[in-house]
Amino acid sequence: MGYTNVSCNKKSHMKFEEQIERIKKLNKLIEIENTGCPAELANRLGIQRSTLYETLDYLKSKGLEISYDRRNRTFYYNSNCKLELRFSFRVLDISELDQTNGGFLNFSVPSIFFGRNKNILAA
Repeated sequence: MGYTNVSCNKKSHMKFEEQIERIKKLNKLIEIENTGCPAELANRLGIQRSTLYETLDYLKSKGLEISYDRRNRTFYYNSNCKLELRFSFRVLDISELDQTNGGFLNFSVPSIFFGRNKNILAA
């Protein structure tokens, strides 16, 4: 079986890493309820206000309940839900590539890459 060498430019790698770091920073600021107003938060994250709202809408679509407190000028999580963001990067050697097939190992043990219910992941 042959493998295709996919080349990605450095700019796209940096953009991906920046997005991950930006969401981590956003999450931390929301957790400690210290975001500031939307314009300040967007500035702290280095993005446009519209991009901030797109990001917040995305997080809400994943089940996070995020609100804004005008008096305290901060976004906050209004439930016990929290964002858990994990990302790992590992280079696979050829023998591992041969064992992988579309997210499942060839010997029929599913690889779980996502899940919202921790009870499912623990099983």
